[in-house]
Amino acid sequence: MWNNIENMILYEDKEIIVCHKAAGIAVQSARIGMPDMESTLKNYLVAKNPGKMPYLGVVHRLDQPVEGVLVFAKNKKAAAGLTGQITSGSVTKEYLAVTAQKVEKVQGHLEDYLKKDGKTNTSSVVSAGTPGAKKALLSYEVLEEVTDKITGKPKWLLK
Repeated sequence: MWNNIENMILYEDKEIIVCHKAAGIAVQSARIGMPDMESTLKNYLVAKNPGKMPYLGVVHRLDQPVEGVLVFAKNKKAAAGLTGQITSGSVTKEYLAVTAQKVEKVQGHLEDYLKKDGKTNTSSVVSAGTPGAKKALLSYEVLEEVTDKITGKPKWLLK
């Protein structure tokens, strides 16, 4: 998968580490013996400062199959600040997705309720009144239609 965390780090200072997470890698420990970003970054920080147990705050996550950029806090103050920004909505997450099914509207807004199943580590769309359900909002825009180089079939790039 990946063998050098330094190649994954996009930015680092005394407060944060920003890194690229490859698809298939868990953010936090999924199973014993499986690599994850948190453990690998902690090992990296220990190697930089031997004898000192590092703090590493996971302030947001990406699902294991998803590739993207993650921000980790290197101290509690930075973790609280980043978490506050995410909670208040002053920081937004943007995703790019490719779909094989044509999207009817060029732009749209979706509102659903999701409930997580801890046993299977999956989420499902449920009705609004379901206990434990969380509101999920998504605005999207179709950026372009692309042709799959292998199949020759159209796909759509969404943001």
